[in-house]
Amino acid sequence: MNGDDVAAAGKYRIGEFYYCPKTGEVEALDGSTRVSLAPQPAALLRLLVEHADLLVSHETIRSQLWPNVTVEYDQGVHHCMRLIRAAFGDSPREPAYIETKPKRGYRLIATVVPPASPVQSTEQAEAHEPLPVAPIDASDTVPRVTRRLVMGVVVVALLLAGVLALSLLWARDGAGQASVAVMPFVSDASPALSRQVEPIATLLVDELHRAGGLAVIGPSTTRRYDPAEGLTAIVEQLEVDFLVHPRFVGSGVDESDEGARVLVEIVRAQDGAHVWTHWLDSPVDVDQATATITEAVHAHCLGRERQRF
Repeated sequence: MNGDDVAAAGKYRIGEFYYCPKTGEVEALDGSTRVSLAPQPAALLRLLVEHADLLVSHETIRSQLWPNVTVEYDQGVHHCMRLIRAAFGDSPREPAYIETKPKRGYRLIATVVPPASPVQSTEQAEAHEPLPVAPIDASDTVPRVTRRLVMGVVVVALLLAGVLALSLLWARDGAGQASVAVMPFVSDASPALSRQVEPIATLLVDELHRAGGLAVIGPSTTRRYDPAEGLTAIVEQLEVDFLVHPRFVGSGVDESDEGARVLVEIVRAQDGAHVWTHWLDSPVDVDQATATITEAVHAHCLGRERQRF
């Protein structure tokens, strides 16, 4: 066992990171990054660590982390997984740490080294003389021990109550935050129209971030995904609740793309339903289009989640 592992006593080594179950912290080996996970994501990561290289089913996760709390499980576990993957810098498309088994569960695939167990050697123990011990009054032993035991039980009970309260608060508020991915507003088949509408995606992400209440993934990430693979596959890989997708329909006979139009869709991940569609008028008013789509996202994604929770 090397020096780094000894220094990290009490922590799991997961790939190029340390994970401390007591604090929920994920820290790079070189100390360059450190993320403190909320109680629920930390509990999910610990469950995966305890079953490293094995599939942890959704049934197991639900029974362990959401046994008696009424929440939307799919959104809760996806939210946890996004935070965990962000801590490791992992990608669901090309995972190095956590592998998604669609509709089955998750598997921790990175190498896991259990915490070091620092044990004092015999030489170290003999090097220290025992401290003098004052005589004990037997008549005072029982009350003193009883008081300490009661105080210890009270402190532990208060700590457990605090952890439970934080977990319930997170389950009610954190897990209820919907997530939206915005696809790039571009198409190789319609270059001229793409130049008109491409800024909409960036403006939309900015508007949604400023409004708050939603976890938003922008085109810098979603551009890696090909809509030809199917929107359902993209949603599963990104692990989001909704997808904003521009569909380019028709094409012109020249570079002007005359006759081409854009149909904007909001797709719900849960069942693949198109909860909102809208044709962009030609010529496209980028600011107006952004405002219209932003309002629709709030109405069909953010507003829907607030009503549910």
